[in-house]
Amino acid sequence: MSKLGNLTETNNSAVDLKLVSILRAMSATMYLQGRCCPDEPLERALDIVVREPATDAADELTAIMHLADMSLLTGREGNAGKLYRRAWNMLAWEDGVNRKAERLFAAPTRLGVSRVSHLVSAYGQAQRRRPQSVHVKTYRPAQSDSRGISFSFSKPKPRRSGLIGTPLALCYPQVLDLAKVDGKEDLSEYYMDLDFLVSHDGKVSNIALVESNTPSRLGRYVKNILRVTRFRPRLHEGEPVATENVSLRQTFAADQITDSDAVYPHSVEKTAAVHGCNLLAASAS
Repeated sequence: MSKLGNLTETNNSAVDLKLVSILRAMSATMYLQGRCCPDEPLERALDIVVREPATDAADELTAIMHLADMSLLTGREGNAGKLYRRAWNMLAWEDGVNRKAERLFAAPTRLGVSRVSHLVSAYGQAQRRRPQSVHVKTYRPAQSDSRGISFSFSKPKPRRSGLIGTPLALCYPQVLDLAKVDGKEDLSEYYMDLDFLVSHDGKVSNIALVESNTPSRLGRYVKNILRVTRFRPRLHEGEPVATENVSLRQTFAADQITDSDAVYPHSVEKTAAVHGCNLLAASAS
């Protein structure tokens, strides 16, 4: 905290406000690297926004939501709940009847995975559960990364990078491997309809497969990612509540390369997915 304190200690309001974007970038980097406390830079950013007269209520609300969402992603659910209530109360005071708050918190909102490394685990778990009776024409010895996750491939796959799918961002080479297809055109007809529960602290449980034509290993990959995805919870009268029967349709068409939803202006969801795909590529090389 001392380094952050030194960074933001200045008497120049314009300089302080410019630091807000830097602090948000620091937070995103810490989150992507799995380092401790990426919410701390956002706490300082919120302090700057609240303190400076050049900012307004919209700036403060944005800063609150950045901090609340990151707190939830990194396991500080209690702090996140307090901040969501603060945002709710700000909007209630602004419009009197809380229509804006009801729109913002009417349904769970996807934020991203709780840890980028979980994207690696999601693929490894789906890959390892392959039936032993499958005939392997071309064999490559399993390789492990520093977390002991093993990867093996039945045949060479093109080492193309990138994301595919909506709404969950999936790693394109791994989708090809798990589906055992040769390209995006072969993925276009696949889909999965899923129902699940989002708890008051944004965690996913009770995943039910409603309908799907997706190969089983690819289906496990999607469900594994969904299990480690965090959602901003629905709020009822300012309090986070659980939401049952949340629905999601996952598709894989070539024109559905994921571009992260606007959770907030500086969402790290897509960046996290790209970073997770890079980790997977490094593990398999």
